[in-house]
Amino acid sequence: MLKTTEKISNEYSGFDELSPMLGLANVYTDASVLKYIIKNPAFFSKLDMLQFLSKLPLSRASIHFERTRLSIQEPYFGENLRIMEGNAPLVDGPILNRLFMPKVITVATFKKYDDPYDKSIEDKKAIIATTYGLGRVVLSPIHAELTVGGRKAGDVYMRNVLWLSGDLPNT
Repeated sequence: MLKTTEKISNEYSGFDELSPMLGLANVYTDASVLKYIIKNPAFFSKLDMLQFLSKLPLSRASIHFERTRLSIQEPYFGENLRIMEGNAPLVDGPILNRLFMPKVITVATFKKYDDPYDKSIEDKKAIIATTYGLGRVVLSPIHAELTVGGRKAGDVYMRNVLWLSGDLPNT
């Protein structure tokens, strides 16, 4: 059961369910999109879970790459790519955290979706980038590295890794 302050925070932010924050970036996973899939947890069986998991490898979301000051995905600025969905999308954390946590840069957002997800993922964060101390952080619920037949998706994954390692410039 959620604590009262968590309920108030979720209501204020407009989300039913949020994952715990990792503390690396001021974002949460919007778990409310999973409620659409699971519906009633008491009746969600192992078979239901297997059906959900079996849909993921073929599921694709249209990811729109934003024009950002970071070069992380520069070749794809303004483009939409279909990439394997993996988890629920990311959403901004509390405004107060922006005072002491590094700025979160939205690299890509969800535009369209495939089964098992629904319209609730649209316009939410698909890839974010930020810093943590002297390091770099990329968080993403998509699985570009597992997208079958997607050469550009593989490139997206590699560009994330290269940016993390410092082999792509920060700006």
